[in-house]
Amino acid sequence: MDIVTFRPEAVAWWRLLEGVGARLGRVHRCTAADHPPWRNAGAQEQHHTATLVLCLGGTSRVLHARGRLDLLANDAVLIEAGAWHGHAPMRAGALAFGQGVMAGRSDWILHDHRLQIISSVPEQPSWRGLESAVAEPDEVRRREMLRRHLAGLVLEHSVPISSAHPAYAPMELALWNHLHRPDAVTAMVRASGLSRAQAYRVFTACAGVGPAAAVRRERIALVKRLLAERIPAAAAAARCGFSSIRQMRRQLARSGGGDGDGD
Repeated sequence: MDIVTFRPEAVAWWRLLEGVGARLGRVHRCTAADHPPWRNAGAQEQHHTATLVLCLGGTSRVLHARGRLDLLANDAVLIEAGAWHGHAPMRAGALAFGQGVMAGRSDWILHDHRLQIISSVPEQPSWRGLESAVAEPDEVRRREMLRRHLAGLVLEHSVPISSAHPAYAPMELALWNHLHRPDAVTAMVRASGLSRAQAYRVFTACAGVGPAAAVRRERIALVKRLLAERIPAAAAAARCGFSSIRQMRRQLARSGGGDGDGD
C-alpha cells in the first residue's frame, strides 16, 4: 500500500489543473530553429523532447535565447526539442505546472515559490501528445491539442517521486544545462554534492542508467532532432557537446550498439 502525505495545497492545485482546459489561454511555442547558436544563447537548458510550462496563477517567466516570455494565468508555452530556454525563480503568488520526458517516463511538477510536488506518468501517451502539440503551427489547433493532452493526463496514474534522493534533481538539471559542454558528466557530479561514486549510484538508481550513459543518450537523441529540423551539422554538433562533426557522426554510427556507462 502506498502512503501519501496529505497536503491541502496539493488538492487545491490539482483541482486547478483538472479545470484548466476550459480556461486555457494563449499557447505559445519555442522552436529549435528560431534560436541562435548556443554561443549566443542566454538560457542554457535544452531537452531532446518537447516540454510544457503552464501558468496556473500569477505570472511565470520562461527565458529563451531571444528574450523572455511572461505567462499569465492559464497561458502555456510548448518548448520544442533543442530550443534553448530557462526558468526564472518563481515569484510569490505564482503557480506553475511543468512536464517533460526523460529516462523512459514523463515527469511533471506543480510548484510555487515554496513547495514542489513532483510525480511521473508513463512515457506514452504524454510524449506523443506534447510532440504533436508543439509541431502544430496554428495556435487555435495547438490549444485544442494541449487541452486534450491535459484532459488525459489528469486521469493517468501518477507515481510520486518526492522520495527520490535529493541529489538527483540537481544532477538532472545539470545534464540539461551542460548538454552542449564537454564537461557535462563532471558538472552533474559537482551539482550532486556527492563523491563521484555516490553520484553515479544515486543517478543510476533514479534514471536507470549512469550519468555518462544518460549524457550520451540525450546528445544522440537531440542531435538527431536538430538535424531533422535542418539545423546545420556544425551547429547541431556544437549544441550537443560534440567536439566536431566527425565525432558527432561517429557517435551516431555507434548509437545502434550497446549503452554501457563510462566517461
